[in-house]
Amino acid sequence: MNFQNYLTSKVRLNEKIPAIKFPGIKFNVNYWGAIEKHYNTTLHEHSFYEVFIVTAGTGSYLEEHHTYPLKPNTLLITLPNKHHQILSETGLSLLYLGFSYDQLSLNAEWEQTLNRFDQLSSPAIYLDADNDVQKIWDALTAASLATSRNSQVDLTLLENLTQALILAFITNAQTDEHAVAIEPDDHQSFIKQVTDYVKDNLTTDLSLQTVADSLYLSPRSLSRTFSDAAGITFSQFVQNLRLETAVKLLKTTDLPIGEVSDQCGYSSIYYFSRIFMQHIGDNPSDFRKLYTNQSISKYATVMNDQHKSHQIIT
Repeated sequence: MNFQNYLTSKVRLNEKIPAIKFPGIKFNVNYWGAIEKHYNTTLHEHSFYEVFIVTAGTGSYLEEHHTYPLKPNTLLITLPNKHHQILSETGLSLLYLGFSYDQLSLNAEWEQTLNRFDQLSSPAIYLDADNDVQKIWDALTAASLATSRNSQVDLTLLENLTQALILAFITNAQTDEHAVAIEPDDHQSFIKQVTDYVKDNLTTDLSLQTVADSLYLSPRSLSRTFSDAAGITFSQFVQNLRLETAVKLLKTTDLPIGEVSDQCGYSSIYYFSRIFMQHIGDNPSDFRKLYTNQSISKYATVMNDQHKSHQIIT
């Protein structure tokens, strides 16, 4: 399709489709957009969703310290409050839609759908050349150009196609085989970012959700990328680091057991002792006594095994 048609269509869509209604939810349109040669933006964020389809050109998308390649048929989904930037030396042809939803109109089914939508493993999704998003957008463009000023029939067609477009965004976002993985070169910096944060905040809540929020990531993205790069789960890494820190403090300081527990981020002495016993084989007090008496060979073996499980990231 001639790109001029998209440019004309966006004006009509902004006039005629200010909202997208489904049973159980109402989406408010911030803008319909089309740009034939998009080069660079500054780093910024929105309070709403922004979805793009790349029709031509190449470039890159930066979001929260990660870079994703852009090429034709890339579906790009920017979630609210994500710092992001689009870069291109040669120019990208983009169709895009900015939208939010009305909290008061939200039913339970749509709330679950949007929660899944918000757990994107990657903001950039490669689609086939014959993809449904482009087909629906082309049909919507053609319909908007043919729409007469006062035809209710034509307006209903536009609304139906717009609903189909939103559903296509959601469906493709939940199809993992299209997701663009973080490039291998990015894994090292990603792991360093996560491990530095954990080490600096060992005494605090280090749940997957809390750390993901602090690093501007989705919990799903943090979990999957960390496991792929490090070979262990995020929770296993946190547990191993807390245990190693506890062992070091028990060996090298006279801190009370309660203080050791606090410095390693455990919620109580009881929980600390139970986890320590489970993984080390003795409670913290007995371990300290045995270590002082030089009876530590089995602990060295245990902690060596623990260390091997995450030495890739320390």
